[in-house]
Amino acid sequence: MGLQALNQTRVQLMHRFTQNSREYRVLKHHWRLFLKTYSDLNQHKSQWFAHLKNWFTQEQLVLQGLELNSIFQHTYFVAHSLVDALRCRDYLKFSQILNRADKVSPQLETTIKTYRKKLSLIRNMMTSNYSNGPLEGVNRKIKQIKRTAYGYRNWSHFYTRIRIEFTIQIKKEDQFENELIFL
Repeated sequence: MGLQALNQTRVQLMHRFTQNSREYRVLKHHWRLFLKTYSDLNQHKSQWFAHLKNWFTQEQLVLQGLELNSIFQHTYFVAHSLVDALRCRDYLKFSQILNRADKVSPQLETTIKTYRKKLSLIRNMMTSNYSNGPLEGVNRKIKQIKRTAYGYRNWSHFYTRIRIEFTIQIKKEDQFENELIFL
């Protein structure tokens, strides 16, 4: 949600400039760089940016875009620090960022309000080790069966096919030999 709000802010700022301007091209053609964290940007190796007709590092290009508007700059750093806190599962850092987030875009304000409203759920998510990963894997596998099977006329046949897929496991006893085990 945070990066989506940042991207919406970038687009809104981009539309303030004419399409032929340098500022518009910085924000338009290199939008992926604004979604990268600041530490992931290349700070040493210059590369040729054809739309700007000059050599820049990725960091220099992002800084040029951030200098266009102070609200966009604050939004950039707050959004990335929120995403970083979520990634690291650091609840204290996350709540501190929420409390001192000011001078940000209205889109990020909406995201921050949502985060504040769901703060107890976010704390629960950060402290627990549970994940939806296995459940999403099961859903993906069922959808794959639907795609490859071209549909079953009978629901029980489809259900049986799903049960067969999830009960077959490959057990590796040796590197040379694979056995199928039915549970």
